[in-house]
Amino acid sequence: MNALMLLALAACDAGPVGAPYGASVVVPESPTYSLDSAYADPGDGAGQLYFGTIMVLAPPSYASGADVPLPGVRINLVSNFTGAYLIPEGAVKIVNDLDESCDNGASTDEACAAWYDTEGERYFEFSGEYEEVGDIRPGYLQAVTDNRGLLNFYVFIDSAPTDDEGGQVPFSVYVDIGVDSDSITFEPSEG
Repeated sequence: MNALMLLALAACDAGPVGAPYGASVVVPESPTYSLDSAYADPGDGAGQLYFGTIMVLAPPSYASGADVPLPGVRINLVSNFTGAYLIPEGAVKIVNDLDESCDNGASTDEACAAWYDTEGERYFEFSGEYEEVGDIRPGYLQAVTDNRGLLNFYVFIDSAPTDDEGGQVPFSVYVDIGVDSDSITFEPSEG
């Protein structure tokens, strides 16, 4: 089956499909994170917002050795750290105008219902696509590649994992398409 036929079949399918045998997942290189101790408390609504992209490629035999992205493929992401929330791209809305009295989104006032990205120095909210249930912070995301074979997603690092001395340590997000898997390791930045 050639790549054009594969893409045509994927376009006809009404829902996500499993990746075919031999498909591969391509993840971002190890990103870095750094949380100032002022923003490192779990559940405080302040942390680092990371944007990433994952690609799923067809098996080489489908595309005569060329890298052909696969649309409509189901991907599972799981974080090994509870302070990292996996969020679909469409669920994050950047907030441009936040009332100055909101104090980095920490206020419980409804007008201040925003989270704060310490790295990007910006506020964001969650759209209706993503809702928190009580105190549960999702470390799992099941999503589907778009028509270009890509999955755009966010990781909100609300708190940092630490060692016995309080130093920040790496954590991982595992990516699985059934026939291939990989991980994205978030490394603490130096200094």
